This record gives sequence, structure tokens and C-alpha cells, in this order.
Amino acid sequence: MRSLTGLFFLFFALSSTLHAQDYVIENDGLNDSIKKVLTIIPFQNNYYRSEIDRSLASNEKIDFNQLRDRMRNELDRQLFVALQEEFDIISFLKDDTEEDRELLNYVFYSTANQYTQIESGEAVDRRLLKNGQITDTLSQEGQSYMKTIIHHPPLLTTLQESRPSDLFLFIGELDILLPKTIDEDANNRNIIVHYTLFDNEKNTLDSGIITQILPSKKCKYIVDISEKGFAPLALKLHDRIVQVQ
Repeated sequence: MRSLTGLFFLFFALSSTLHAQDYVIENDGLNDSIKKVLTIIPFQNNYYRSEIDRSLASNEKIDFNQLRDRMRNELDRQLFVALQEEFDIISFLKDDTEEDRELLNYVFYSTANQYTQIESGEAVDRRLLKNGQITDTLSQEGQSYMKTIIHHPPLLTTLQESRPSDLFLFIGELDILLPKTIDEDANNRNIIVHYTLFDNEKNTLDSGIITQILPSKKCKYIVDISEKGFAPLALKLHDRIVQVQ
């Protein structure tokens, strides 16, 4: 009987050791797949263009500045949601601390946006901007979008010191525009996000625009624009970033 009891405890000890070893191995596997860190830089005040703000502000009972700020926050939130499974996300708007605001002002001081022609291999989705106007053609070289330019070289180094990241996603401009041609449905609205993606070595990995067409009946309130417009845009941008990172 004592012999059987001893064998039982020996078997139990060996089983526990094997399970512990399995757990360590699984942990090692997880450690190999640590997420990259991505920082989202929202668009600046001057780079918000909307042709539906009068009716939207009336429905929401807020002024233009409040409307623009809510749009910026909703776009940031949808990007956070779409990207968080793939990356660890740093958002300047999520907590909105004084330190975040000061650093974001420094980012805005250090960057500028300029219309840039699309080059071979640059990603632009669906409808495009040409000379500041929406077109009804698919992406072609020579068309333009708003690209973020870093004119103060120490910017990314400073950001790395404060918010260490692998990738920096700059939202250059947000547009919500009415149809511009007779070929477009007059009841649709064109939501356009201009973006530039840098790595932490100051290389531009990708830039272009992502667009979403939204029926006018879904543009009466900010929550609808966020859920029906910004959310699918964020998913499209997620796919682009995953491809190039």
C-alpha cells in the first residue's frame, strides 16, 4: 500500500513538472509576438474641411469649433478601436492631459501638410482629390492628396523620448464633402482621410487617402458619421498599415 502511495505521489510530481514546463514554453511563444507601438497624431484645426457643418451643427446644437473637435475625437477613437488588436496604441486625445496637449502643439509646430502628387506605389483608395476638388476617377499617378511633412528634424527623436513608438500615424486632413460631379449620387457624402505613416527611423512607410461614401441620411448626427463613416475608414487604414509595416 505504501508502495502504491509513493508511486502515486511520484506520478503527480512528474505531471506537475511537465505542465509547468508546458506553461513556460507557451509563455515564451507569447513573448515572441509582442505588439508594435503605434502613435496616432490627429489632424490640425486648419485641416478639417466639411460642407455639411451648418446642418450638422444645427442638429447637434453646437458651434463650429465644438463640431470640429468632436469629429477629431471620434476619428481618433475609431482608429484606436480598429488598430488596438494589432498594435499598442498611443493617443494624444484619449486622456487629454496637459502634457499631451503641450506635446501635440510641438508636433503641430514641427510639421506641415502640402498637396503632393501620388507616385507609383503610393496607396490611395477610391475617389481622390485633384487641385483640392473631389474627382470621379480611380487612383492615378499625378493626382494629389495632403501629405504630412516634418520640417523640424528633431521631432520624431523627441517623440521617441516621450512616447516610444515603432510607428507614427499622422492624420493630415479630414474632409466631408458634397458630390462634385453629375455622375455622383447627390444624396451621398464623401468622407476622406489623408494620412502619412512614419517609422521610428524617420522613414515614410506609406501615405495617401482613404475614402468612404456615406448616405446623407447617415450624416445628420456625429455618432452616425463616426459609426458608419469613420469606423469603416479606420478598418481600411488598418489593412494598409498591416501591409506596409
